[in-house]
Amino acid sequence: SNIKSHVKDSKAHVDPNLISELKSDFARHSQDKKIHVDSSSIDNLKSCLSSHSQDKNIHIDPVEFSNIKSHVKDSKAHVDPNLISELKSDFARHSQDKKIHVDSSSVDNLKSSLSSHSQDKNIHIDPVEFSNIKSHVKDSKAHVDPVTISQLKSHVENSKIHFNENNLNKINEHINNSAIHVDPAKLTNPFYFVGSYIGDGNSQQLIKLPFSPSFVIVFAKNLIPVCLTTNTGESVITFACCSKDSASLGLVPSPEGFIAQTTKSFQPNKIAKHLNTSGINYHYIAFR
Repeated sequence: SNIKSHVKDSKAHVDPNLISELKSDFARHSQDKKIHVDSSSIDNLKSCLSSHSQDKNIHIDPVEFSNIKSHVKDSKAHVDPNLISELKSDFARHSQDKKIHVDSSSVDNLKSSLSSHSQDKNIHIDPVEFSNIKSHVKDSKAHVDPVTISQLKSHVENSKIHFNENNLNKINEHINNSAIHVDPAKLTNPFYFVGSYIGDGNSQQLIKLPFSPSFVIVFAKNLIPVCLTTNTGESVITFACCSKDSASLGLVPSPEGFIAQTTKSFQPNKIAKHLNTSGINYHYIAFR
């Protein structure tokens, strides 16, 4: 009775018609290539998967992968992502820092300025000229060597040979002192003149000189300056002096020289001027 009940229990057994339908559905299902792969395709897939899994361009073997994982985790080899972020931020600020970097327009200006600067002959010397200067500097015929310079300095500073500046100033002051020295123009033309003349017996004779004298002294050769005549008792003057604007008896100043006079008649005062007596030899010295 229990077996009959069990056989008829629909919950425990499937209806034969349903079983037939299930078999038909299962056959279609097992042959559906969208769901199942045939054995040859599975073999191909296995072969492809084997090749794929061994392709080092796609896959890394476990040992190498383990090494890579260790390398990736190595803090000495890699920078922490947070630090990378900070570095990027710092680099951005650094690249924009005008105290460190010059912007492109300023670089162009600098290039232009440097080009002008490098070609400025007031600042730089061209290579050829510089080479000539180097050759000139090394030319011992053009320059004095340091030893000779030292000897020259010793010579120049030797006060026994050269005057120092103070002594030179004193010497110049002395030389330029007109109260002590004669004007160079006057040295060219002597400031005095010595000469002589013979009296012509006329009352006066002009004696010309090379310059207008400031002072003249005249005397008669071999005669005393003043003598007395025995017959008339006159004082005869044979010596006289004159300046530009005055004179003693017997001479008269003249711009051309001086005028010598002789008295031709008796004088009541018994003084006779005899600076131009005929035949008498007179000598004089005239000062400029």
